[in-house]
Parts: sequence; C-alpha cells; structure tokens
Amino acid sequence: MESQECGGSLIHEKWVLTAEHCTSYGSTITAILGAHPGGTPKPEEVQIPEENIRRNVIKSVPHDIMLLKLPKAYPQFTSIQLPPSTCQTPELKENVRIAGWSYTEDGRKPETLQCSKSGDLQVTKCNPTEDAQTKIQKRFCAAAPGKMDACHGDSGGSLMNKDGLLYGVTSRASKTECKVQINFMDVCKYRGWIMEEINKDNSLNSE
Repeated sequence: MESQECGGSLIHEKWVLTAEHCTSYGSTITAILGAHPGGTPKPEEVQIPEENIRRNVIKSVPHDIMLLKLPKAYPQFTSIQLPPSTCQTPELKENVRIAGWSYTEDGRKPETLQCSKSGDLQVTKCNPTEDAQTKIQKRFCAAAPGKMDACHGDSGGSLMNKDGLLYGVTSRASKTECKVQINFMDVCKYRGWIMEEINKDNSLNSE
C-alpha cells in the first residue's frame, strides 16, 4: 500500500486532529509527536490502529476531518488550543497563518515544520466547485497570491488566527501547483463533534 505523509495537530494530550483523506480504512497510522521546532521532549513515534481513528461520516459521506486517539496521554508535548465554543469562521481578508511539512520552494523536503509569517495568507472566497463531496464539506479558503503557501503533503496541517488558536485543518491544495487557493476544514463548524468524541472517551474511561 502506498504510504502518505500528512501533518496533524495535537489538540489534547490524547488526541490529534488531521485530515480524513490522509488514511484509508484498515490502515495503521504512525504519528510523530513533538515534531514542532523548539519542543524540549525528543520526538516520539506512536502507532495508531484503525480502532483509534474517529471519522466524521454524515449520510455515508466522510468529511475531510479526522481524530486520532493516542494509546495513552502525552502531557509532555505541547498541544494547540481550539477556539472557544462561540467561535465563528474567520472573516474574509483576515490574516491567518499555516504550518505544514510539504516541500519548500526549492523542491526540498524540510527537516523542520514550516510556518508562514503573519500577513502571508488571507481568508478568501472559495472557488466554485461541481464536486458533490467538496460542496458538503464545512470549509473556508485562503490564498497568498504569488507566494508559496501549501502543497501536496501539507494536508492535515494547521491554520491559526492571530492568537495562535486552531481554526482550520488543511484539506485540499494542489498536487502540482502551490501558488493556489487552499481549502481548510472549518474547526468552528466541527468543534461540537470534536469535543463530543473527546468527552465520550473521557466518560468511558471514568466508568
């Protein structure tokens, strides 16, 4: 089976948020915790079996957002905060930042996590699409005309607002052309599902 590299965000000591298309049914995912630059613990590889994968499936259609339950808590690694329960989709022209592991402009695979600078990327209207599955995804878009932003391999990575809160999960960019609009899964629209899965697990463990 062909392997695929994606990003992900540790949102809880036992949970990682990423894109659903980064895996296939029946597969095992290897998560590398602590890969963010500046972290003090040594990065650690964790195997996540299929039974620990939580997909958001509505009317038999998987939305491109996925939770990975880690086999145990990893409090030594820094997690990223979700926006508050009252959060709204980022506004048009709002400056946002992204992070990912895709190839750099010179065609090399980076050794450290790549992060955009403030002002590099702005929220924009999504281009029209005829793809039925894309239409039902709760998403928003951002672009950085003339600048390198996201490529194949950045899927599952994070989009942050000016306060460093996780507002988007990288869903779709281009496999060949990087200077294009990027699609993000809207964390605010899926926040209820995310917290429901985490709280469900906490409640089962407390019984």
